[in-house]
Amino acid sequence: MAAIKKDDLEKLKSEYGLSDDDLTYQQRCSRITAVQKGESWVKPQPSEPRRSSVAPVKPTTPTGAAVRNHPLFGKKILITPLLIEDQNRYLTYEEVVGHEIVVSEASAGEMIHSNDELDRVVADYEVRSENKSRPVVATACVPKSGQEISITFGKGIPGVPVVRGNDGQTGYLWAYPSQRRQIGDTIIQLHGLKTLITQIYPELLPKFSGKPVMSYIDGLVLVASIPQTEAILKAHRRQELQDAKLGLV
Repeated sequence: MAAIKKDDLEKLKSEYGLSDDDLTYQQRCSRITAVQKGESWVKPQPSEPRRSSVAPVKPTTPTGAAVRNHPLFGKKILITPLLIEDQNRYLTYEEVVGHEIVVSEASAGEMIHSNDELDRVVADYEVRSENKSRPVVATACVPKSGQEISITFGKGIPGVPVVRGNDGQTGYLWAYPSQRRQIGDTIIQLHGLKTLITQIYPELLPKFSGKPVMSYIDGLVLVASIPQTEAILKAHRRQELQDAKLGLV
């Protein structure tokens, strides 16, 4: 259905001798389009809501006005703590990664690709023997710095964590595996901003590329600017409301 200016719609209505008949803007456009094509048009009747014998599931995450009265409202929920950089910190832990093996080098280029010229860039090994009585232990070091990841219930974009770096910069976490966290009796759905934009506003994805919208916290974690993100979403919602008033959606 094509959008028709209201002035043009009034002229066409008079030209074809049509009445308003309590039609919506979309219905008037649809009717005049059908009349111009010589087709019949019947006013659509509102469909009755489908009834289900299954009781609706009450969401565990409060929404709307209920959020303000929730015990968690305004409270910060920590996902990972801020680890302040300390060059003197050296914490390690050990982890068994397997058992001792004896190996020999193999010519992987010819073996895999039937091309001995690749032996210079492709390498592999063959296991000659294993000693399961001698475990191999790896030592790992705890990072000397780390970013705080958290959400504040009732503030910001619901379910999208906020990152805070050692330099005090903050931003919405761009990529984060969707998961649920239970805090007391409340289950909170967490996801990265990229997931939200991709699923609900895919047309906005090009806006989330490069500065000043995107940046790296502490040079490591990709985030979207909080004020820039909220401005983009606010402008998009305003445009949606304007289109709805004009009957374009």
